[in-house]
Amino acid sequence: FTIKGIVSEQGDLTGDNIIMKKIFPGNENIYKEVINAAEKGQQNGEIEYKADYYGDGYKWYKSYYETVLDQEKGKVTNIIGRTVSIEKEKEIENRLKQEKAYRAVLFKEMLVVYEMDITLDISVPMYRNQKRAGEYYPFNYYTDFEKNRDYIHREDFEDVKKCFEEAYSGKLLEKGIEDVKKKYRIKDRKDKFMWIEMTAHMFIEEATENLKAIIYIEEIDEQKRKVDKLENKAQIDAVSKIYNRGTTEEKINNALEKREEGSRHTLFIFDIDDFKVVNDSFGHLAGDDILRQIGEIFKSIFRKTDIVGRIGGDEFAVLMTNVTSDRQITDRMKLVMREIHGLSAKMGIETKVAVSVGITRSVAEDKKFDDMYKRADIALYEAKTKGKDRFIIK
Repeated sequence: FTIKGIVSEQGDLTGDNIIMKKIFPGNENIYKEVINAAEKGQQNGEIEYKADYYGDGYKWYKSYYETVLDQEKGKVTNIIGRTVSIEKEKEIENRLKQEKAYRAVLFKEMLVVYEMDITLDISVPMYRNQKRAGEYYPFNYYTDFEKNRDYIHREDFEDVKKCFEEAYSGKLLEKGIEDVKKKYRIKDRKDKFMWIEMTAHMFIEEATENLKAIIYIEEIDEQKRKVDKLENKAQIDAVSKIYNRGTTEEKINNALEKREEGSRHTLFIFDIDDFKVVNDSFGHLAGDDILRQIGEIFKSIFRKTDIVGRIGGDEFAVLMTNVTSDRQITDRMKLVMREIHGLSAKMGIETKVAVSVGITRSVAEDKKFDDMYKRADIALYEAKTKGKDRFIIK
């Protein structure tokens, strides 16, 4: 068989073997495949290959062909067709493949990526992890903070809402802040809360001047829990199982720094009365057990939003946040005193277990733990001098 009729604008390339010599090594068999297909009755088709027809390097071509059948002999006599350059199409195809591969690498840890036109309130999906994203509700449930409060953990909701509402207002972009990140917990379809990190890259589209954002949502649940476990281990007092002194001071400093105008916190400083007598009489194991038991009492009586820590050998600190009345203070103290008084019977020791407590309310000038501690320590000293086993508020 002879391939005939392949003509270009730059010259006639017909002739035996001349075409084959110009085809890219590895593509030499393409015409044999065409002939074999024709002999099996395939009347037309197309092939893609690389060739150097004009001496300027190998480029991509596509040939469309038809077979000519000798009706009397029932055999294929010729194969005719046309060849066109598809170099530009291949360049585009390669770019798309590279972009797809780039996105696959960039987004492989993501659950979803989408573009949001904040001005028009429109979202366009860019990527969705088909395997993992299906475990969650539609992702607008986790970003429409007004309508979908139930799908975001209640402890995270207000902070997340405030953060992204400020971003979506354009105020952060005006300050030169383009990227906003937040870690928070969302509910999956099994009603289990999982940690994610949401990143919003903000920009103004030149053509429309609309405020837009590229939203990336990544699941970080496993790594977040590992980090929290390590951080928790470093923050916790080994004996009492509550915060150690350094962590207690740091968290109280943060609470004072972030408190809203008009809100008031209350600091309690607890000191175990005659703790040395307990250690001397019953040993340090009993003393350590009392420290643990008191830590448990504090955790059960005070709220999760309060800060509870051991700041010395027999001294504890509790910051009760956003206290609105003195009754909240006295009610907590009655519960604490009752539970601590019951430790002697619970542990089977004859010595009375009690605490003296100094309490102070925050004032506008309080910026650090030490500012409040000084007043609470004065109140604690007064409680000790007045007979112990009592609390004084300053």
